[in-house]
Amino acid sequence: MRRLAIFAHYDSMNFIDKYVIYYLKELKKVSDLILFVSDSDVSKKEIKKLHNIADVSIIGKHNEYDFGSYKRGVLYALDNDLLHKYDELIFCNDSCFGPISKRGFSDLFETMNERNADFWGITINNFGLKYVDSECLYIKDLPHIQTFFIVFRKSCFLSICFIEFMKQITQKKKQDIVIQYEIGLTKMLRDNNFTMDSYIPFNENEYSNPKIFKVSEISKNDFYFLKKTQHKELIGEKLFLYNYPQSMIYSYSKRVLGINYYKIFIYNKYIS
Repeated sequence: MRRLAIFAHYDSMNFIDKYVIYYLKELKKVSDLILFVSDSDVSKKEIKKLHNIADVSIIGKHNEYDFGSYKRGVLYALDNDLLHKYDELIFCNDSCFGPISKRGFSDLFETMNERNADFWGITINNFGLKYVDSECLYIKDLPHIQTFFIVFRKSCFLSICFIEFMKQITQKKKQDIVIQYEIGLTKMLRDNNFTMDSYIPFNENEYSNPKIFKVSEISKNDFYFLKKTQHKELIGEKLFLYNYPQSMIYSYSKRVLGINYYKIFIYNKYIS
């Protein structure tokens, strides 16, 4: 199985952080080619960190968020006649810490390779944004794969509808990015009879955002990602630590982020 990965990066200080390098190294183990696309003016010194990790670096502010980076990766692949050479296309970004799993991404792809969906992700969110009488509201029954990590099979990413969708991506407000591109991508593919799946089982009657509210279920299997905002919450909300696979997060935090949560974990030992 040959895979092409497009990794979307953004850093307000124009750095490529240590956790990004770790993520890319693990991604490299399951990908044959990595396109690193940054919406930041990263210096040549920082780009050197990607040596022997990312195969191509596309650098420069574009203000189109992650989908603008995914678009640039797809256009590069089209211009260089790359897409047809791969069986799967991965979109992923730096909004999460991971993989926290001890086996990296290997178990994830082994599991999902046994399923027949045309595109899949880690989680499906059943709630999404929608304009109602000019007001942007959260609405139920708008299932979509969360695009911090999404994988497309060849039948999907070589389709005309997929390529045309990616080409038309342009600068939008953040909420419009979610509506037109994140939610819109899933809707467009399903409208064209492509099937979807998720690593974490989807139940349309539960949870608006399983990445936030379904962490205990996610941690039953290999724990792949932790949202950066969730990681911050671990510091201030010690009582919530029992929801997380403690040893794995502790090991990742110390090894990759250089943060020692020893006292927090000791505290949790006596309250959980």
